[in-house]
Amino acid sequence: MADKIVRRKVSSAFKLHGFTLRSESCTYLAEQLEPLDESEFEVWLAKLIDHIQSQRLPSNVVELNAVELAVRDCANEQQQAAEDVFCVISAFDVPRFKFNPDLKKYEDAPKKEHSLFDSADAKAQLFWDRYTLIKQITERHPLFKPSADNSEEKFKIYPIEHLLSCPRRLNKIIALGLFSQLKIGMYHLEDPTGIVQLDLTDAAENCIVLAEGWYEDKIFHAKAIGFPPAETAEVSRAYLGSLNMFGGDSRLACKTNKSLLKTMRDNKDRLIVFLSDVWLDQDNVMRKLQTLFEGFVSYPPIAFIFMGNFLSSKPGSAQAEQLKFNLRSLADLIASHPNLRQFSKFVFVPGLQDPACPNILPRPPLPKSITEDFEARVPNAIFTSNPCRIRYCTQEIVVMREDIMSKLCRNTIHYPTTGNIYEHFAKTLLSQANLCPLPLSVRPVYWSFAHAMQLHPAPDLVVIGDTVNTFKSSHADCQVANPGSFAKNNFMFIAYCPSTKQVDESEITEDI
Repeated sequence: MADKIVRRKVSSAFKLHGFTLRSESCTYLAEQLEPLDESEFEVWLAKLIDHIQSQRLPSNVVELNAVELAVRDCANEQQQAAEDVFCVISAFDVPRFKFNPDLKKYEDAPKKEHSLFDSADAKAQLFWDRYTLIKQITERHPLFKPSADNSEEKFKIYPIEHLLSCPRRLNKIIALGLFSQLKIGMYHLEDPTGIVQLDLTDAAENCIVLAEGWYEDKIFHAKAIGFPPAETAEVSRAYLGSLNMFGGDSRLACKTNKSLLKTMRDNKDRLIVFLSDVWLDQDNVMRKLQTLFEGFVSYPPIAFIFMGNFLSSKPGSAQAEQLKFNLRSLADLIASHPNLRQFSKFVFVPGLQDPACPNILPRPPLPKSITEDFEARVPNAIFTSNPCRIRYCTQEIVVMREDIMSKLCRNTIHYPTTGNIYEHFAKTLLSQANLCPLPLSVRPVYWSFAHAMQLHPAPDLVVIGDTVNTFKSSHADCQVANPGSFAKNNFMFIAYCPSTKQVDESEITEDI
């Protein structure tokens, strides 16, 4: 018979979430959880409650069959995640969630077939989702979250409709909205409730969505515009629980898997290598790849992540055949290093000018007609989308090949005059919780798959393949790195050690 204290803990936890356990259900759960230590007990109890909530039961009374299903599924997912140490997730397979404002939590979005060219409703939903995400993150920040006893004065976010409905002057107003230019030379702030014109005469800082100032005569006079606060993954997961928003086969977040954590610690010196602009049609690039492989042959990395473009030539009718031929040459090179071929993964993320797809994000993988010969010769090859997500043990990594730095600089209203530009770049991505916080006219995105561009919760590492110089920075406990152009930037690349979360910039200086 399960201990009464364990039964009481289980019953109380379910009651806090609005559920009533049948006596036999409570006994069964207590027997399953009793052998666990305190930390594991809390983790598993949270997983089981999340699973019960996802079952959409007809009432708040939890029967034994629902509890048995939750235990069985959670155990299977734990085992499956432990076996799947390295996982590449296409942008088109990233799970879709919808924020429930009443329950203050994310739920599975309604199942629906989405196409690359969806209806106009998908475009509206794109901006709605971005605004909702940033708003609920901002409202959780200590500066905005009300204290339990109301002893501290907190900031309050006012909807635009509140400003528009007020005939008098409003002071000390903070509004959150999309910063836009609806007319040339005239800036506006818009949220789901309305649009208000902005006066930036007294604005002191540059940003996109969080504005402070006063409202009068249908104009918001902004004295400061700043980023919404970024949220660390640790804080996000305190609200999300064990929900897996990153993607993959498991419904549970990999961070809670002790088996995966142990595997990562046991392989503490293994690396993931990132390269961008790997021009396979250039002899000097192939020679440097030979040197790179020789350097790693005695200790194979977890994976080589190759980002396009994979050809130096401009797009044309012969590009597909040319790339297919050059991939054969790369396969020959990999085959000459059996240790790497056997123990390392080779992941390919297409670039902006690689064949067969328009320059719209997310970009599908290279076509099978180009890659099938290579995949037959290199079994560990993975051709994925741009952007894509990579999970190694408990580490979450987002990879995108895009010349985004120059686009952000061209479309800012105020170029930063202080601080490191790379720190500003990292802060922009993490504060917006988005890989590409640009107008759709500047960087087109498939509306129905824009959720794949989100960075929430913040991953451990974001790798942006940009043509600017190699750099690394961090913000909100998330590292942002750029390997630079391998072909054009002195054959630079970056190596990431998941167990230590260390990013190292490296350069190939000599050939073997």
